[in-house]
Amino acid sequence: MCGRITSPGGITRIKGGDQLAVDRRVVTLVTDRRILFTTPDENAVETVALDYDQIVSLSSPGSELLELTTATGIGLEWPLAGETSWTSGTIRHLCWIGDVRNRLRSCQNDVKLAAGEIRTHAERREWDEGADTYREMRAEIDDLCNLVFATGPVEPAVLAPELTEIERELEEANTRLLIERAQSQLDLARQLVENGDYIQGRRVLGQAQHYYSRAQERNDAVKRGDAFQFGAQRELTEDLQRLGWQIETVAAEPVKQAHEAKIRAETATELSEELDHWETAFNRYGHVLTLEWGNDERNFAGDPGELRAEIERAASRLVDLHCRAGYERWNTGGELAETDEYKAALQSCLDAQAHLERAHELATEFEPARAEEIATRLEKMADAVIRMRNATAVGADETATEQIESRAETAAETPTDEQSKELPSASELTELDTHHELTLDTDEFSEQADDSNEVDHFVWHSLDDSDWTDDGQTNSAGNSEQKH
Repeated sequence: MCGRITSPGGITRIKGGDQLAVDRRVVTLVTDRRILFTTPDENAVETVALDYDQIVSLSSPGSELLELTTATGIGLEWPLAGETSWTSGTIRHLCWIGDVRNRLRSCQNDVKLAAGEIRTHAERREWDEGADTYREMRAEIDDLCNLVFATGPVEPAVLAPELTEIERELEEANTRLLIERAQSQLDLARQLVENGDYIQGRRVLGQAQHYYSRAQERNDAVKRGDAFQFGAQRELTEDLQRLGWQIETVAAEPVKQAHEAKIRAETATELSEELDHWETAFNRYGHVLTLEWGNDERNFAGDPGELRAEIERAASRLVDLHCRAGYERWNTGGELAETDEYKAALQSCLDAQAHLERAHELATEFEPARAEEIATRLEKMADAVIRMRNATAVGADETATEQIESRAETAAETPTDEQSKELPSASELTELDTHHELTLDTDEFSEQADDSNEVDHFVWHSLDDSDWTDDGQTNSAGNSEQKH
């Protein structure tokens, strides 16, 4: 027992505007669980119990009066003067209980308002404002908890059983805010990942995972003490599970895209289409592997070992395909050169060179044993392309010569004044170099010019895997010569 108050003159009961004075001796017993009122002088002793959680307020406005108000609206008044027996410790204890109960009721009202504000901020996607409201209310609850838990001898569950429900209401609103915020970040991450922006996608997905984890942590605060889930708690749990599945789906999207690109590459019928899909698969696997590497809490799903194996397979296939595409474009260039389509031939050769450069780049990192062989082929091809450029330039000079000769023939007729202004001078005509001979073979493209009137010659060598020996020299088979 914490103390007692003996009131020989009784106490006063107040309800609404009515007052009832109990004019017999009343003894008030203050325990660690409740307050008891008894009338020991009567033949039939009556005892009334008042639990602490039924008290709304309890205070001593003056030195001669103690006032109490219950949750049902009933008020009690003790006189602390005359023959009343009490101790200062008992009065302080009762006033402390009244202070706790008063602050608890005020906090309960504040939490209801704060929860409504947080829900409004969540609907408006005002995440920071909602978080600020939660933090302010959480600080008020923490202060109240310190008051309740740091003082004895009354147990917190006896003095403030509503405290759990107050915390649960605030944490429920905050958990809902975190779920909505995680969902918003997840929607943005999904768009970024689907568009191939893995760098930003990883950052935003990490934020979604962060808010999801915080929502899981705060959801623990709203769980019931028993094993059952009712209402808001069950709904929150289901929403969190659904959000977790969605995060896993977005995290797996890059690997899914890579696998889909690989499948499309394996079923492609055109070389260019197959190359594009394998390049996509290679880049997708590479991005995911880069983002996963060295990160214990990975933002993207997938096993790093399996991803490394997939990227190696994609690289090996790309080396083969780029070599094949390079050879095909090179042979097409030869066919175009044989029909005097030098510019188109040059472009085809440049395409072939680009394919082999890509093949050499991949082989250097993933298949070093093949890199030297490809480098040898690429060196000879690059030398041939340079000479082909020279050949194209010569062809351009001949075209310019033909244009000037045509203008000279036109000027031989009766010229107009305007035509006369465009005629070349005699010195220009004599300086024109109108005789060229161009020779190309498999080892090198060479350009020769003399004063003869012979037509140009091309010698072209087609390429495939069998046309290159281990020492990097071309075989003689497959050479063809065409005169133009």
